[in-house]
Amino acid sequence: MKLNFWTRNAKKCHGIEFYYIIKPKQQLQMQDYERIENDKGEEKLLEFKWVTVEELKNTDLRPANIRDMLINGEYLKGLSHIVKRG
Repeated sequence: MKLNFWTRNAKKCHGIEFYYIIKPKQQLQMQDYERIENDKGEEKLLEFKWVTVEELKNTDLRPANIRDMLINGEYLKGLSHIVKRG
């Protein structure tokens, strides 16, 4: 579980994220895709992409500490609780 705290437009915000490592019973269909999101009147391109651990090392995945946990296998140690402020 990851907790995020930030301020937007002078309003305090709080987000809770859950990440799961799974082992599927069958091969997953791993297709990349894109989606356009309207973020306060501005269109943003979101890219969803499957990557290997090697590719992940050079990917700007945020939060970075989740990327690092996947790369170094820290997630294998059990449950993690991460709090990020700012």
